[in-house]
Amino acid sequence: MHFTSLDIFFICAHAISGFLGVLGNAGLLAAIRFRSPSSWKSYSVLLVNCAFIDMVACFCSSMAIERFVSFLVASSKFVTVSVYLGPCTLISGFVCHCLHCE
Repeated sequence: MHFTSLDIFFICAHAISGFLGVLGNAGLLAAIRFRSPSSWKSYSVLLVNCAFIDMVACFCSSMAIERFVSFLVASSKFVTVSVYLGPCTLISGFVCHCLHCE
């Protein structure tokens, strides 16, 4: 597959933001686990849940980078196609679709 320079820029920016999201949420999980006071016990369960879900969403988002391509078909109608550019393409398109539709 041939990538344009904008595709490469978008893949890099998306992967970096996903990596920073996973890293930030892992830091938040560690801070909740080791630094939260005992009076926050019930609230920390909610924080852990939110941080873990955000971390999984960042990971899936950086694995299944999606690009929409629109083109005109013969009957003068526009068709939109999803093209996956992320590392999940090394496995299969179905895995990309499942990760993206988490």
